[in-house]
Amino acid sequence: MNSKSSTPSFDDEDQTDENSFGYEDGISQPAVKGVDPEPVPQQGSIRQGIVLCGREGDPNPNRPAWTKDGSFMCFRKLKQDVPAWNKMLVDVSNVIGTHSQLLGARLIGRWKSGESFPPLPSLHRKY
Repeated sequence: MNSKSSTPSFDDEDQTDENSFGYEDGISQPAVKGVDPEPVPQQGSIRQGIVLCGREGDPNPNRPAWTKDGSFMCFRKLKQDVPAWNKMLVDVSNVIGTHSQLLGARLIGRWKSGESFPPLPSLHRKY
């Protein structure tokens, strides 16, 4: 989904770097050695066998030949009620006397910008 509509979109130009709750997303994806030529600073990297069968790092070296470069996919269906989440942040922050963005950062573990909590976000920087 993109931030402009509630309709799922699969076009690259419509992709955003935010999840449906408005938090910076994709920041913890590891680089794959030999695939990602320039990992971002502080980004971890993994061997290809972690995601591709039959490659270096595959935990099962005895797979059939037909599985080479194959992968496994897992789906999880989630129901996310963003308006209820945002309302809860405002309601609870009013009760405990804090700002809703601060409460959200405490619960999620990072600011909406993607910066890890507890450092305060820079209000002058565009993330």
